[in-house]
Amino acid sequence: MRESKHFAALDGLRGIAALFVLIGHLELPFLHPQHFELAVDFFFLLSGFVIAHAYEQKLQNGMSFWEFARIRLLRLYPLILLGVSIGAAILFMRAYATHDDRFFAPGLITFGLAAVVLPSPLLQYTVGDGAFPLNVPAWSLLVELAINAAYAMTARRITDRVLALIIVVGAFLILTVGVNGGSTWQTLWIGGVRVLFSFPAGIALYRLYRNGRLPKIALPFPAVAALLILAFCIPRGWGVWSYVGESFAVLLLFPTLVAAGVRVELGASANKAALFIGKLSYPLYVIHHPLLKPFANIIRTHELTGWIFVLWTILEISTIIVVAYLAMRFFDEPVRRRLASLVLKRRPA
Repeated sequence: MRESKHFAALDGLRGIAALFVLIGHLELPFLHPQHFELAVDFFFLLSGFVIAHAYEQKLQNGMSFWEFARIRLLRLYPLILLGVSIGAAILFMRAYATHDDRFFAPGLITFGLAAVVLPSPLLQYTVGDGAFPLNVPAWSLLVELAINAAYAMTARRITDRVLALIIVVGAFLILTVGVNGGSTWQTLWIGGVRVLFSFPAGIALYRLYRNGRLPKIALPFPAVAALLILAFCIPRGWGVWSYVGESFAVLLLFPTLVAAGVRVELGASANKAALFIGKLSYPLYVIHHPLLKPFANIIRTHELTGWIFVLWTILEISTIIVVAYLAMRFFDEPVRRRLASLVLKRRPA
């Protein structure tokens, strides 16, 4: 298989998942509660496939852990820092407006911890028990960085048999613990459970693809996208069936959709659109949550309902998507280019 192949359909699915994360965090009365948080499990699965596709053979052929870590940090960190900076700015302004003198020292410490993707308990008095109060989705980025590091350090020793064992253990934990949690102090450990199945499963899918053994699932992209959306939108409140649905989606449906997406060939226009929304998915995911707070505050303050609420929500979604694009175009891309040039200049010849 050609290692240079780019999977545009997977990019499109990633973009759809990121949009549903945004919609889920809006907590709209006619869509909540649903299973939008399963998008994170889908991200972990895609990450395992894409990381293995890009780096497994390089790691097995001698790429050092530090070289891998440098590449991943250059890719992920600028937007991580932007996300926590936006979150910190919004909370600091709120503290200033409400004369919350207790906030500033804990807020500065929390910002320092968040800047290196670490949780903080210091703001629970004002924002609840979230482990990452400045930017809630950062919990999944901590888990992502941890699993990336573990993979880079062990890639040469993860045989197919070891990988299968990890996947079985991860599946057992999913069935035992479930997938509800990761963002609070009480559930932060569940994030590790969720990634322990999905990321290795993504690696396994890549190995099957590389070896020509990936099952050929012939589904057009609209059908694959519709099944993904359906998994996010099935209502909660069905008791054991809700648990069964979540487990089925994570353990069986999502791997099937990735396997199908690998085979999808898109037309020129659809390919371009899929690549764009895939590229936008990361900035949208990283910075959307703190940007929701000012909009939510206006909804509460003015008690918006009816068509005004609908129009405000459309404006909210549109604004956040535009800000995500601007962050990608005018911050993330130039900063990463600059950092990459500095790192390359300092590398020994």
